[in-house]
Amino acid sequence: WDKEGKEAFDKKKNYGVSEALDIVLDMTTRGPREGDKFVVAKMTMNLDPRKPDEQLRTTVSLPHGTGQGLRVAVFCEEAETEEALSLGAVCAGDALMQKITDDDIDFDVLIAKPAMMPKLARLGKILGPRKLMPSPKSGTVVQEYGAAIEEFSKG
Repeated sequence: WDKEGKEAFDKKKNYGVSEALDIVLDMTTRGPREGDKFVVAKMTMNLDPRKPDEQLRTTVSLPHGTGQGLRVAVFCEEAETEEALSLGAVCAGDALMQKITDDDIDFDVLIAKPAMMPKLARLGKILGPRKLMPSPKSGTVVQEYGAAIEEFSKG
């Protein structure tokens, strides 16, 4: 509600981003409310997904995750196995290669470094249909395992 007692915004009207933010900021400055403050934003973007310059591909990290932790596996050299397991991976190294070929997949996300992708390509027929093949677009081909394991483990 605004200062005159009218609704601060019309629920049926579409607002531009700057106008919507002005309304939200105006509402927050009028006084504190009890409970959590949150804003729900619904955006309509007139994008044509057939045009490559109008496609949106991104990931969003929620402040408290999704509530479901994901099991992360790391496809790495044998020398990096201990490090990956200590960072929170459920499986890593040569054991992972054998598990995948035996169709014993007990993880939700597979991450790898770019140097490991040629070796991993042989497993594409198994991982691809399950949407587990690492790719740079999904953020699963990484330079450092630590941050990726932490982020994906949160959910």
